[in-house]
Amino acid sequence: MYGGYMWEAWNETCYIEPQSGRYCNEIIDGFTEVEDIYHMPHNELCSYCNTKFYQMLQASQYSAFDATHDPYSIGHINKHCRLSLLTTAPAPLIPKPVSEEPFCLSNIYHTTQEGDTCTSISTSYNVSSYALSEANKENIYGPCDNIDAIPPGRKFCIPLSCEVYGVQPNDLCIDIQYTQKIRGYGISLRTYNAWLDPSCSAGNLQMCLDSHEYAEETYNRAPPPAIQWMQNIPLKARN
Repeated sequence: MYGGYMWEAWNETCYIEPQSGRYCNEIIDGFTEVEDIYHMPHNELCSYCNTKFYQMLQASQYSAFDATHDPYSIGHINKHCRLSLLTTAPAPLIPKPVSEEPFCLSNIYHTTQEGDTCTSISTSYNVSSYALSEANKENIYGPCDNIDAIPPGRKFCIPLSCEVYGVQPNDLCIDIQYTQKIRGYGISLRTYNAWLDPSCSAGNLQMCLDSHEYAEETYNRAPPPAIQWMQNIPLKARN
């Protein structure tokens, strides 16, 4: 078994680009630095060295083929390079135990379709874009709103719904909070969107304006004793 791994590693390390006679890993090392395969320049994506690498990954049981991500990487290559490389994972040398399906609190699922993005799905189900991406991060490849980041045919868990707001490019959280009339002691956009950083930068996402299960409890909650004490002091006495 170890010999097989060594042989596959040698093949992946030492394969040569026929036209130039150079080692492919040397050529790949000079590729444009990008976030993921979906952002690669077309000539590099469809180059002999890149396509051959994925072809070797798929063909060997001894490769580091990632059954979760690599089929979609190869599918992306096939789509944009007009190829028909196999996308199925090689049979594992050691059978893996069947894993249980991840828990989904809402028990609501969405089967992804061509062209789905986090924003389009979250809008359809009235959920936060961030909550959707966190619940399904194993099935999202690249920036959440990249049209190629969500492959079709994947089973997405839909988070608990809320009243959503589509953030616009020039929106500020303080303006959203004012125009959407978010009120109450200790209530802010970050109450319902804990992922927002202190500067409240949101990007073009869907954010929650309430939380059905949290909001009623929060709005009806009495202020802390110190605040209650201050509220009972006449204004003159406070000065």
